[in-house]
Amino acid sequence: MPVDPGRAEGFLKQADDALADVPNLTKPQNASNLAYDAGHDVGEAMLAAFGYRTSPGKGQHEALGRFLVAILDAPPAKPSRQAIRSPATSAKSATLRRKARQSGRRRSGPGDRPGVGRRRTSPC
Repeated sequence: MPVDPGRAEGFLKQADDALADVPNLTKPQNASNLAYDAGHDVGEAMLAAFGYRTSPGKGQHEALGRFLVAILDAPPAKPSRQAIRSPATSAKSATLRRKARQSGRRRSGPGDRPGVGRRRTSPC
């Protein structure tokens, strides 16, 4: 399905209209329903912006909810390698890399061993 900016805009307008009414409501359940509908419309707008749409029928709301969680929810906290390196370690690593480049040495890897990961270049 092609990207549909008009469809996306329509859903965002619906969401905006629903949220504009929330302050006027007197019952929490009605506010919750409008917020749910607005979230659904935002999800549909995002799908349309990426060229997708949900199938009508059973499972549509669950599929849209899973999409929203995948797009909007933060990934689990997991420190990256950069975050756990101390400045001294990073500086030492940078110095070692610079010295290796200057000396002309290369990092060795699986393809540097004979017969591993390399194609033969000779015709035989």
